[in-house]
Amino acid sequence: MADCVASYPYETRLNILHQPLEIIDEKAIADACEYKWFNQTLCQVNGSVVRMAVIEGEYHWHKHDEDDEFFYVVEGKLLIDLEAAPLNWGRARDLSSRRQSCIAPARPSAP
Repeated sequence: MADCVASYPYETRLNILHQPLEIIDEKAIADACEYKWFNQTLCQVNGSVVRMAVIEGEYHWHKHDEDDEFFYVVEGKLLIDLEAAPLNWGRARDLSSRRQSCIAPARPSAP
């Protein structure tokens, strides 16, 4: 496991933390985070999982052949580099007002 941490210092937790109708305190989870890149599965909705991430800096280039991703920015700024052109999203209202989605190999980062 130490080699994995050295290569990719990201903490990814796939366990589902909450059941339907449970209140989720995502701020408490984020505030307790000790990682620059942290991903936690919060719950499952209609066969899809809802994950939260706390991010700082660049992530490696990657793509999901079988999955879609939805990004909702609660605080700060999320930059997504695409092979075609970069996206720059601020708060959630900016993301939703653009009504854009993309399928791509991508490299997310957060300043």
